[in-house]
Amino acid sequence: MPNHIYPLNGRKQSKCVCFLFSGSAGKIPKNSSNASLASYESHHSKGKTVSVGSAAETVSTNSTNLTVESNVTSNSTNSTNSDNSHTHASSQESTSDIKDTASVLKTMSSTSLASMATSQGETINSTNELQDLNSSQDTASELMKPLLPPEPQEKTVPPTPPPPPPEIKVTRKDSTSSFKNSASNVKNSGGFLSSVKSLFKGNKNKENNQEMIPIVTVNSPEPSSESDPVLPPPGGAVHEVTIRGRSMKYFMPDMYYHKTINSYPPKEKLELDWIYGYRGNDCRCNIYMLASGEAIYFTATFVIIFNIEQKLQRYYKEHTTEIRSIALHPNRVTVATGQIAKGKEQAHIRIWQADTLQTLQVLGIGLISKSVMCLAFAQAQDRLVSIDNGDVKTMVIWDINKGKEIAKTSVNTEVICQVGFHPKNANNLVTVGKEHQIWWTANPSEGTIEEMMRANFEEKWMKAKYVICMMFKANGDLITGDSNGTIYVWHDGGNTVSQAIKHAHEGPVFSLIMIRNHLVSAGRDGLLLSWTWGRNFDQSGSMQLPKSEGGIRMLCHSKDMILIGTTLNSILTCNMATTGAPLMGISSLHKTPMTQSHYDEARALTTYPSNTQQGLFVTGGYDGIIAMFDAHQHKTVWKHSIKGLNIHCLDIHPNGKLLALGVRDASVSVVYINGSTEISELCKAKVAKDRINCIKFSPDGECLAVGCYDKNIYILQLLEGGKKCESIGKCKGHNSLVTGLDWSVDKPFGNYILQSSSLGFEHFYWDGASCEKLENPSELRNIEWVSHNCMMGYPVSGIMGSSSDNSTVYAVDRSYNHRLVATVNERKQIHLYNYPCSSPEAQSRVYEANHVDTVNISFVYGNSYLITLGGKDTCIMQWKIVSS
Repeated sequence: MPNHIYPLNGRKQSKCVCFLFSGSAGKIPKNSSNASLASYESHHSKGKTVSVGSAAETVSTNSTNLTVESNVTSNSTNSTNSDNSHTHASSQESTSDIKDTASVLKTMSSTSLASMATSQGETINSTNELQDLNSSQDTASELMKPLLPPEPQEKTVPPTPPPPPPEIKVTRKDSTSSFKNSASNVKNSGGFLSSVKSLFKGNKNKENNQEMIPIVTVNSPEPSSESDPVLPPPGGAVHEVTIRGRSMKYFMPDMYYHKTINSYPPKEKLELDWIYGYRGNDCRCNIYMLASGEAIYFTATFVIIFNIEQKLQRYYKEHTTEIRSIALHPNRVTVATGQIAKGKEQAHIRIWQADTLQTLQVLGIGLISKSVMCLAFAQAQDRLVSIDNGDVKTMVIWDINKGKEIAKTSVNTEVICQVGFHPKNANNLVTVGKEHQIWWTANPSEGTIEEMMRANFEEKWMKAKYVICMMFKANGDLITGDSNGTIYVWHDGGNTVSQAIKHAHEGPVFSLIMIRNHLVSAGRDGLLLSWTWGRNFDQSGSMQLPKSEGGIRMLCHSKDMILIGTTLNSILTCNMATTGAPLMGISSLHKTPMTQSHYDEARALTTYPSNTQQGLFVTGGYDGIIAMFDAHQHKTVWKHSIKGLNIHCLDIHPNGKLLALGVRDASVSVVYINGSTEISELCKAKVAKDRINCIKFSPDGECLAVGCYDKNIYILQLLEGGKKCESIGKCKGHNSLVTGLDWSVDKPFGNYILQSSSLGFEHFYWDGASCEKLENPSELRNIEWVSHNCMMGYPVSGIMGSSSDNSTVYAVDRSYNHRLVATVNERKQIHLYNYPCSSPEAQSRVYEANHVDTVNISFVYGNSYLITLGGKDTCIMQWKIVSS
């Protein structure tokens, strides 16, 4: 007969119920739980065994749980007779026999448990005591049978329960004492079998012609107040964990002592919701309009397809390194994109469909040495030309249907800015670049591309150092723009200038497009100009971009709108006249950019601490730009630029009107912000010799904590509303650069407390007023922190992963509702954990950020979004938090 285990929880009153049926052995009622029985059977632990005749009770304790195992053995003849007698027994059994039997069993159980409590692991045989009970021997054995189900005729295997979640093991002292007290309580309460008397009331229930045997209920004792296992030790429980080979000890906050820490992945998951940014600073020919009316452009490793009307984004995410070029097929559906070589990832070209995001061809793996700098489709045939920006510039023509190389040649110049096919002949091409403008002809049968002619400026036209942009008219005429700001026209088939617009722009011409019968040009001067096509090229309209938007890198147009890609990595839009000159009557941009980001390394990130304005976050970069974004509206709220500031980190004042900027030159700048109209620098102070890595306002906004690469933390006091700042002191003690800072919510000892972490896995506490290091972590274990950006501490001791995971964690943040904690690491991965995360074996949801170098992360107030920054790729990614 199998063993059946009935757990007794030592903390709270609980009941274990056994159902037995006569008439159909081995069957369990529909309202019983097979999984529970299986779970109890599979999770019992070692303990003491008390043998009493043919019955034994096993008690297993791990300081809180008490488990009773009943093991009945008898010969088959007695069992059969007993079963038959009980099956046909009358419900009106002798009350006196039951009382006598229950009394005997109660005495036996109490004596056994008391003896067991005195000597753990000792076996006590009490068989001789039963031999004197000849008059009640049969009654006792029969009475024990209802406690266990009869041996099944058909073996039923209960479903295997899921394994229990991993738990943090905390060593609790005085477990033996706790066990003894629990055993004593069991004895005082009458023992395991004392409830038999009160339960045998002759209750019967017939279901499916079965007779239900009375339910046996076991009440576990309430633990005594002196040994309640829920209460932590007076000095707090110590949590030991190994982080990257280092043994670390943290004091567990009392609120987590009695809780099971969930090591499973969180129920929440992330979905890529929006990408802010566009790569216009150093890439050309990078915005197009699809046949669907969507705009297509790229940043980092993503190609973004933007539905202008519905304000929705789609993404092509198959590239593994930075994208540097894009081209659109004449069908305006097929797209070619090229990436750079980096590490183990090779440069290559991907041909794919914009409507389905399906990849058609992958070209150039192992053939392109450095990066794909230029791409262009032929108008007449399914051909693509690419230029490798290696030490030797290689131009290759591809058959996009077969995915094969048709012809190639080397181009002898330092810089190639653009390449294009003749609109009528797919064997003729033109390349422009540094002191370079050449017409080429391809011979696919021989696999060669040969130079046909070079530009002839004659004596009357000025040859520029760079020919930067070019375009073909439908009739074959070539139009070029150069670094002198001049636009030249070259008639079809010729290499001499036929027409020119001298000094059309003050500075280089970056983009040229034809709209109806008008040429629209744009340049680094931020000026859009419209020219009526003809002999004189009369100007027919203009529009100047604000200086804060930089120069114009690329122009593209839809039916009624012009898209303007800038050198500061923004895409702006303006209306276009429906007839005549496209810029006639157009004088201003649309208020909200299509997308906007930084144009230099972006590392600074914080969220707006306002319950009334949820979803706002602020970024800063080495370009000196500070920008606020609305995560719900997917737009830029405002953007300001402070010349000369390389912003490495920032934090926002609790009132939302001041920003503290940590600058690379180790200075702190306090900036006042009045909405989107005004920004002013209130004060600036040099605080250290090495750059600042993190900065935090105190909860009352009166102080700043500044963590630096010089291993110190500087505490500054703000005076006169931020117009002045004075040094309070310096916190010294870290042996490597400071990676994180957090202030306490209140003043537990009269001052705010500061916690910090370092690159060397150190975790320290400081008095925020005296800058003294606090050496009593056990007394600080229950402090509530405004944030959790420190990479060390009990609540985040599991984020470093197992000892086999050596990836460097760059940033960590906790959600505002204290449910989640997220990290980004050097592998460009986002890990999403439950909070707290205190086990090295904690499981997470992992996402590839696809940044070039993911450097920062932050939850947005309102717990709906998570923001990541890409550092050098200047890309801002917004992730939506959804429930799984």
